[in-house]
Amino acid sequence: MDVVAGGSVITVTVNNETTFEDDVSGLEPFNITHLGTSDFVEVIGFETGATAVTATKVKRRAADDFILQGYATEATGSAAGGGTVTVLGETFDFTTGTDFEDENDVAMTDPQITTLLSTINSTPTLIKVKDTVTADGVADEIDVED
Repeated sequence: MDVVAGGSVITVTVNNETTFEDDVSGLEPFNITHLGTSDFVEVIGFETGATAVTATKVKRRAADDFILQGYATEATGSAAGGGTVTVLGETFDFTTGTDFEDENDVAMTDPQITTLLSTINSTPTLIKVKDTVTADGVADEIDVED
Protein backbone atom coordinates (compact mmCIF):
# COMPACT_ATOMS: atom_id res chain seq x y z
CA MET A 1 0.00 0.00 0.00
CA ASP A 2 1.14 3.56 -0.55
CA VAL A 3 0.89 6.17 2.21
CA VAL A 4 1.04 9.89 1.50
CA ALA A 5 3.42 11.53 3.95
CA GLY A 6 3.19 15.25 3.49
CA GLY A 7 3.77 15.59 -0.24
CA SER A 8 5.64 12.32 -0.79
CA VAL A 9 4.44 8.76 -1.24
CA ILE A 10 5.94 6.12 1.02
CA THR A 11 5.46 2.51 -0.05
CA VAL A 12 4.38 0.37 2.92
CA THR A 13 4.69 -3.38 2.56
CA VAL A 14 2.49 -5.54 4.78
CA ASN A 15 2.84 -9.27 5.29
CA ASN A 16 1.29 -12.07 7.34
CA GLU A 17 3.14 -10.83 10.44
CA THR A 18 1.81 -7.26 10.19
CA THR A 19 -0.80 -6.52 12.87
CA PHE A 20 -3.69 -4.10 12.34
CA GLU A 21 -5.54 -2.00 14.92
CA ASP A 22 -8.48 0.36 14.64
CA ASP A 23 -8.39 3.24 17.15
CA VAL A 24 -11.24 5.06 15.35
CA SER A 25 -14.22 2.71 15.58
CA GLY A 26 -12.76 -0.27 17.44
CA LEU A 27 -13.63 -2.64 14.59
CA GLU A 28 -12.42 -6.20 15.24
CA PRO A 29 -11.12 -8.05 13.42
CA PHE A 30 -9.51 -5.22 11.50
CA ASN A 31 -7.31 -5.65 8.43
CA ILE A 32 -5.99 -3.84 5.36
CA THR A 33 -9.30 -4.22 3.49
CA HIS A 34 -10.95 -1.92 6.04
CA LEU A 35 -8.62 1.01 5.28
CA GLY A 36 -9.94 3.86 3.14
CA THR A 37 -8.00 6.28 0.97
CA SER A 38 -8.51 9.18 3.39
CA ASP A 39 -7.77 7.26 6.60
CA PHE A 40 -5.09 8.63 8.90
CA VAL A 41 -2.71 5.79 9.83
CA GLU A 42 0.24 5.18 12.08
CA VAL A 43 2.75 2.78 10.57
CA ILE A 44 5.38 1.10 12.70
CA GLY A 45 8.05 -0.90 10.93
CA PHE A 46 11.49 -0.73 9.44
CA GLU A 47 12.93 1.01 6.41
CA THR A 48 13.51 -1.16 3.38
CA GLY A 49 14.45 1.60 0.95
CA ALA A 50 14.72 5.35 0.55
CA THR A 51 10.91 5.71 0.50
CA ALA A 52 9.80 2.25 1.63
CA VAL A 53 8.84 0.62 4.92
CA THR A 54 7.86 -2.93 5.87
CA ALA A 55 5.14 -2.57 8.48
CA THR A 56 5.04 -4.58 11.68
CA LYS A 57 1.91 -2.67 12.79
CA VAL A 58 -0.64 -0.46 11.02
CA LYS A 59 -3.03 1.48 13.21
CA ARG A 60 -6.00 3.55 11.94
CA ARG A 61 -6.22 6.71 14.05
CA ALA A 62 -8.16 9.92 14.26
CA ALA A 63 -6.50 12.78 12.36
CA ASP A 64 -3.76 14.13 14.57
CA ASP A 65 -0.34 15.68 14.39
CA PHE A 66 1.81 14.45 11.52
CA ILE A 67 4.75 12.48 12.90
CA LEU A 68 7.39 10.76 10.80
CA GLN A 69 10.23 8.78 12.35
CA GLY A 70 13.05 7.38 10.29
CA TYR A 71 16.62 7.94 9.24
CA ALA A 72 17.35 11.49 8.14
CA THR A 73 19.65 11.29 5.13
CA GLU A 74 20.01 14.92 4.16
CA ALA A 75 20.02 18.25 5.99
CA THR A 76 20.63 21.85 5.02
CA GLY A 77 20.84 25.17 6.81
CA SER A 78 21.66 26.06 10.38
CA ALA A 79 20.06 26.54 13.77
CA ALA A 80 20.35 30.30 13.37
CA GLY A 81 18.73 30.53 9.93
CA GLY A 82 16.53 27.47 9.47
CA GLY A 83 16.83 24.81 6.81
CA THR A 84 15.55 21.36 5.84
CA VAL A 85 15.77 17.73 6.90
CA THR A 86 14.80 14.74 4.74
CA VAL A 87 13.32 11.52 6.15
CA LEU A 88 12.08 8.70 3.88
CA GLY A 89 12.22 11.05 0.92
CA GLU A 90 9.99 13.64 2.64
CA THR A 91 11.69 17.02 3.13
CA PHE A 92 10.61 19.20 6.04
CA ASP A 93 11.53 22.81 6.56
CA PHE A 94 12.60 23.92 10.02
CA THR A 95 12.84 27.43 11.40
CA THR A 96 14.48 29.14 14.33
CA GLY A 97 11.24 28.34 16.19
CA THR A 98 11.56 24.57 15.68
CA ASP A 99 12.29 22.71 18.92
CA PHE A 100 15.19 20.24 18.68
CA GLU A 101 15.62 17.60 21.40
CA ASP A 102 18.41 15.07 21.88
CA GLU A 103 17.92 11.36 22.59
CA ASN A 104 17.35 12.22 26.29
CA ASP A 105 14.54 14.67 25.41
CA VAL A 106 16.75 17.62 26.39
CA ALA A 107 16.59 20.83 24.33
CA MET A 108 19.55 21.14 21.97
CA THR A 109 21.72 24.26 21.73
CA ASP A 110 22.48 25.99 18.42
CA PRO A 111 25.98 24.42 18.22
CA GLN A 112 24.47 20.96 18.91
CA ILE A 113 21.88 21.49 16.16
CA THR A 114 24.58 22.54 13.71
CA THR A 115 26.57 19.41 14.57
CA LEU A 116 23.44 17.26 14.10
CA LEU A 117 22.79 18.74 10.65
CA SER A 118 26.37 18.06 9.61
CA THR A 119 26.23 14.51 11.00
CA ILE A 120 23.02 13.71 9.09
CA ASN A 121 24.77 14.43 5.80
CA SER A 122 27.57 11.95 6.54
CA THR A 123 25.76 9.38 8.70
CA PRO A 124 22.00 8.74 8.48
CA THR A 125 20.53 9.63 11.86
CA LEU A 126 17.31 8.34 13.43
CA ILE A 127 14.99 11.27 14.11
CA LYS A 128 11.31 11.95 14.71
CA VAL A 129 9.77 14.96 12.96
CA LYS A 130 6.54 16.43 14.36
CA ASP A 131 4.38 18.78 12.32
CA THR A 132 1.35 19.75 14.39
CA VAL A 133 -2.21 20.08 13.09
CA THR A 134 -2.71 21.66 10.65
CA ALA A 135 0.42 20.12 9.16
CA ASP A 136 2.13 22.65 6.91
CA GLY A 137 5.44 20.97 6.05
CA VAL A 138 7.34 23.00 8.67
CA ALA A 139 8.65 20.87 11.54
CA ASP A 140 7.50 22.09 14.93
CA GLU A 141 9.78 19.60 16.70
CA ILE A 142 12.69 17.39 15.66
CA ASP A 143 13.81 14.74 18.14
CA VAL A 144 16.92 12.61 17.88
CA GLU A 145 16.00 8.98 18.64
CA ASP A 146 18.26 6.20 19.87
